[in-house]
Amino acid sequence: MKYIITFAFMLLPFLSSGATLRIEGERAWLKADGMALSKVLQLFEQRGVEVLIDPSIEMGRVTGEWEEAKVERLVAQLASPHSYLVEWNRMETPLGKMDRITAIRIFSDGNAGAAKRLSSKKGSSAKSVGK
Repeated sequence: MKYIITFAFMLLPFLSSGATLRIEGERAWLKADGMALSKVLQLFEQRGVEVLIDPSIEMGRVTGEWEEAKVERLVAQLASPHSYLVEWNRMETPLGKMDRITAIRIFSDGNAGAAKRLSSKKGSSAKSVGK
């Protein structure tokens, strides 16, 4: 029994999430502690955002905390030093118009066409340019 408890405590750091993400309209909250960029981008996918990335880009790790950051600024910081595109969709809601992020594309300069889906989701396009 003593070994089981010791083993469980050794696994605890691997079981806890390395990042959390919340998106509300044009604002985002992200907290990451040494998580691979690809895993952070998967958090965007889990919230309905299509993510495309150039496979030739070396993806580092993300550590930091962003509170009520503009989504476009957060994506710019995550993509740096590479270029990125962000697509938005304007929706009519009972409370008025609301912009919602629908796609992120990260690529090496001048090579937007090289970006591939981070996961196996279908369909893609991107409109607003950054970098």
